[in-house]
Amino acid sequence: MQAVLNQLHKRKGRSSYEIGVYIPGEGRRKWLFEALDKRGLDYDKIDDREINFDLTNPEAWLHYNVILERCLSFGRGLYATQILNSWGCRR
Repeated sequence: MQAVLNQLHKRKGRSSYEIGVYIPGEGRRKWLFEALDKRGLDYDKIDDREINFDLTNPEAWLHYNVILERCLSFGRGLYATQILNSWGCRR
């Protein structure tokens, strides 16, 4: 994870670079948000309990260049990344 954050930090000058963090609730993975904040990277917190994927309309997700998936549920994370990868979102 440290290597990913370092690469994102190097590219932060790109105005079109957007990061989504797909997480299991607000309180978890606090260290990840602290690391992103420390590097001055903009990101969106995406709570996996509130997401409904519209399989016919991926446009809401295509503005992200990278999505960091940190789900506690293996199944939920697996299916989310399969959907996002099929739409061209990197994880």
